[in-house]
Amino acid sequence: MKQKSVGLTLRVAILALALILVAGSPVLPPFDGVAYAQTGRISTLTSSTLPNGNLQLDWTAVANADEYRLWKGEGSGSSVSWGDSAHMTFDSSTMMYVDTAVTAGMTYSYVVEVYDGDDNRLGWSTTEEVTLPGGTQAPTAKPTVTLAADGLTAITVTWTDVDGADWYRVRYWTAGLSGWMDLATRHTGDRTYSHTGLTPGTQYFYIVRGENDGGSGPYSGSPGNYASHTLQATSATPTLSLDHTSRTVVEVSWTPAPAGSKYNLHRRKVTTDSGDPVVVVPADDTGWAQLGGGYLTATSYTDSAANYTPDTSGTAPFTVKYEYRVQAIDSNDVAGDWSAVKSVSIPEAGAVLGAPTASAQPVSSSSTRVTWGAITGAAFYELRWKSGDGNYNTPFRVDGTSYEHGNLSPSTKYTYQVRAVDINGVGDWSAETNTTTRSVAAAAGQMPKVTGLTVTDATTDNTGDDRMAKLTWNAVLGATHYEIQRFNHGATTPAWAVVTGGSPAVDAGRLTTAQATSSPTWTDTITSSATEGAGQTYYYAVSAVEDGVDNTVGNDDDELGEFSDIKSVTFVDYKPLMPTDVSAAKTNGASIVVKWTQPNFARDADPNNGAATSWTISWRPATTTTWTSMAVTGARSYHHTGLSGNTTYYYRVRAENAGGMSEFTAPVSETLGNALRAPSNVRAVDATTTTGPRIKVSWSAVAGADSYQVQRFGDDGTWGDLADDSTGATPYASVTGTEVIDDGDNDTATNTGTALTANTTYLYRVRMEQEGVMSGWSMVASGTTMAAETATAPTLVATTTGQSMIRLSWGSVMGATAYHLEWLEGAQAATVFDNPNTNANRITIGGNFSNYVHTGLKAGTQYSYRIRAVLSDSEGAWTTADVQPWTKPAAPDVSAAATDSDTITLTWTAVKVGGADLTDTANYRVEWRVAASGDAWAAPSETVTCTGTSCTLVDADLDAKTHYQYRVRTESPTANGNHNSYWDYTNQRTPAE
Repeated sequence: MKQKSVGLTLRVAILALALILVAGSPVLPPFDGVAYAQTGRISTLTSSTLPNGNLQLDWTAVANADEYRLWKGEGSGSSVSWGDSAHMTFDSSTMMYVDTAVTAGMTYSYVVEVYDGDDNRLGWSTTEEVTLPGGTQAPTAKPTVTLAADGLTAITVTWTDVDGADWYRVRYWTAGLSGWMDLATRHTGDRTYSHTGLTPGTQYFYIVRGENDGGSGPYSGSPGNYASHTLQATSATPTLSLDHTSRTVVEVSWTPAPAGSKYNLHRRKVTTDSGDPVVVVPADDTGWAQLGGGYLTATSYTDSAANYTPDTSGTAPFTVKYEYRVQAIDSNDVAGDWSAVKSVSIPEAGAVLGAPTASAQPVSSSSTRVTWGAITGAAFYELRWKSGDGNYNTPFRVDGTSYEHGNLSPSTKYTYQVRAVDINGVGDWSAETNTTTRSVAAAAGQMPKVTGLTVTDATTDNTGDDRMAKLTWNAVLGATHYEIQRFNHGATTPAWAVVTGGSPAVDAGRLTTAQATSSPTWTDTITSSATEGAGQTYYYAVSAVEDGVDNTVGNDDDELGEFSDIKSVTFVDYKPLMPTDVSAAKTNGASIVVKWTQPNFARDADPNNGAATSWTISWRPATTTTWTSMAVTGARSYHHTGLSGNTTYYYRVRAENAGGMSEFTAPVSETLGNALRAPSNVRAVDATTTTGPRIKVSWSAVAGADSYQVQRFGDDGTWGDLADDSTGATPYASVTGTEVIDDGDNDTATNTGTALTANTTYLYRVRMEQEGVMSGWSMVASGTTMAAETATAPTLVATTTGQSMIRLSWGSVMGATAYHLEWLEGAQAATVFDNPNTNANRITIGGNFSNYVHTGLKAGTQYSYRIRAVLSDSEGAWTTADVQPWTKPAAPDVSAAATDSDTITLTWTAVKVGGADLTDTANYRVEWRVAASGDAWAAPSETVTCTGTSCTLVDADLDAKTHYQYRVRTESPTANGNHNSYWDYTNQRTPAE
């Protein structure tokens, strides 16, 4: 029979160690020490405060102790910084120490480490925490800040009391400031402060902290969670102006609104053929489309796309016109009124303007008057002339449609041509028109020029067919007649001509002094037709005449007078018909869109008669009978915002133009449902990673919300949706969770592809959606990205110290106030940590420590770690995520049974490492010895076999009636950390033969 060598001496120390190991692993000391053994607390540490303020520490003696090492740290619990070495070291005869390096009012923690003569740690004492009396303690609580606007230029700041605070520091910040500004450094008395002289429409942020002689407490807010208030902005209606700088380029500008405003610039295209005007490019049913891709912050815009693209479904010729309007939106997103509509006409590319129809008349012996019909799209006109049969002079510019040509020769023929000029260039010359200046007056002299001519619209019923123009002028001494001439560009053959008829009746264009004596007056009656009457402009001129010897009208001996200055009148249009098809429909928010149709007033083949130029819309809630009115121009719709939920609203509309107004339509109504509540507690905090600056936006869930929409205020002054960072495509316009990560590349609106910038503040807002209805926007939250390269990443080292713990250490970072330690189970890459859906576990370690013991882990499991430093106003870069240690594997749960007088069988269940069962015999180490021998442990000659998850070792050739001890441990593969478990002990006695 095989004899196994045994010793004769029982070594008490080995047996004691065996008993400790069989009993299991004791709890670690409660601080981040340097080395860790699986030993327990074996001494009791107590403290007492001496009358002189020093601190006395006493501990109980430990058998076999040779040395006591006292550790000291400031603070208590997990926030204690113990340092890298013991505070004091004592021999085994010392069990007391008086600490004189203590400060009144401070908290200290102590623990004693016990060693034997072979420098083996025997264990630890209990941990003693003590706070010394006396001293002034700095405040520890944060005040709660409340803000309230006081008008448009002041904010009242109030805050709650803080225990121990003798005074308060109040600070504020707003966009444009380089940092926080002090409002009060030692504010006492009532806890309120009035901040005045502020800018309407501007957001202000505030923080407050309590202070005393012992120091300063924490501020009320932290980045992304500061108290803020935006003052109400004053509303303003911009004044719009245009400059048509080239054929397809229009420079649009407008007067500014109050600070903090943004602008909504709209454009629509109107093409007109030989029939009706047609609105094209319908961004909505009014034809208006927003320019600039969103709201603008500047007060000018260059429209380089004002192209000539008429609606070809009509009948040529075409005109193309662009109309513009702008409104201001203040910092509270309150929209002001639209500006007046301005328009420009766009000529066809390369098209030549048509030739005007010109007419010339003598005015006196030294002057003539040339007039012509307006050409659509003309910017101005060029005129040229010649006398007799000479050559034309150099053309010159004329603004308007008439020209007084003076300093001429009497009784001389003058010939004229006119052409239109637009952005394309010059058009064709008109046909030649000529006239002869009057002869020099007879010996009796020429009649004076008529003065004081006025022309007014004397129509009494603008719904009828006729229009009447009333002329009055100053009487001319000696005049026996007055010659009246009229010109209408809309006539079939436009030309100046003497008038007939009228009241009193005119014969051959002459009105006698008997008919108009001291105050000459005459009324011209015009019957409306397609080219006359309503909407037309007529020009008039009057000349005084004295009959010659034979008193025959038109004889050569008549004394003629110089014509008066030209005066005109434009007849008002027919008043419009009442609008039709009025409707009111609620939108996704708490607003209602009212729409209507405006019928044409077709009369005498003129479809433009009765066209509305504006509308008045009146509204009232069902709770009142009082109507509120507002004017609408351009669009046949009105978006009514700022309404109350659970309320019915009534609307009616009437049309207006220069001719009058229609009746109001019958009221229509719409009822708004429940007003949805905007998300609250919106926060934006820095989430910068090694890949670049990021902001994490979060908010409180709203009951009943189907989803949320998140927007960031862009560099161009507009709000834009964020896109899902994990795909770069799905917009954050339908978020089902309550947080998102913004790295800048996920903005699908105006900042597409632009990464966030380090050390920069960004603004965010959120709203909820429920069954297709959107709430209002939340309060704006601001978040500031980490300053670029403010703190480098520490060097992180991980050491496996047990089955359920890993010790982490790193090089401290200058200026760090804390560290963020993140961990995930398994071997994880940095991209997994950065993914917002991963939810990496984070531990904040206060103070500038350099080590941490991570406990409560799984045995035989790999973990990934990364760490970054936290500075006073930013965070440093993350370490790489390649620190991936394993915990020790679990010890096998071994049982032994004597199966014969010379055989003992060991069995255990396979240990799991990395989630997999270890069934390789190389994964287990088995040693044995005779229990009473005291000999060294030795490996048996037999080998381990594993079937399924059951592992066995059959140890044969043993001595009968002998007590054998066994120990087994797990040895994990190199790929799983190559760590060994603690031994599992068992023993068994073989029976007699």
